[in-house]
Amino acid sequence: EICACLVGSEMCIRDRHKPRLVEGMTPRQKLRLRACRMLISYQKNGNFGFQSPRVERIFSGETGNLITQFIQHERAIGRSEKTIESREIYLRAFNLYLQRFDLSFNDLSVDCIEAFFKSMNYELAMRHNSANHLRQLFHYLYDRGITVTDNLPSTGRMCAGYRQLNTSKSASN
Repeated sequence: EICACLVGSEMCIRDRHKPRLVEGMTPRQKLRLRACRMLISYQKNGNFGFQSPRVERIFSGETGNLITQFIQHERAIGRSEKTIESREIYLRAFNLYLQRFDLSFNDLSVDCIEAFFKSMNYELAMRHNSANHLRQLFHYLYDRGITVTDNLPSTGRMCAGYRQLNTSKSASN
């Protein structure tokens, strides 16, 4: 029985699949992964598991490492998977924005956050959700001494993203 369960796992390894769905996988890779997972499930308990695999979101860079630590902290304190999944989606977009403009958390201002929202074309409800996740992240970073404040400074410091976003808009007019 143990040997039979290894067949599906070996297929995943042979086909260079991780046991989880990872962003950037082709539709063919996703289909093969699902088939391997179903085979493993069938071999273990005699029925097919049709649940969707969890997506593993990868955060890169220094800011990404801090966001990853925050997500791990959220899991450790018992946040629901739905909340964590929502945080990952919004914070991944924010991390990509920070990397695009080479910003750290200490470089941020209200203008930077506003420029991020504008770049994402967020409607009011999405802005509210994103702001809530960002607020929780900033509290976490402040509590650990990573940032000097858990509140963004008011205008005064304009980030590169804000300047670039406004420059490209005026050039297109």
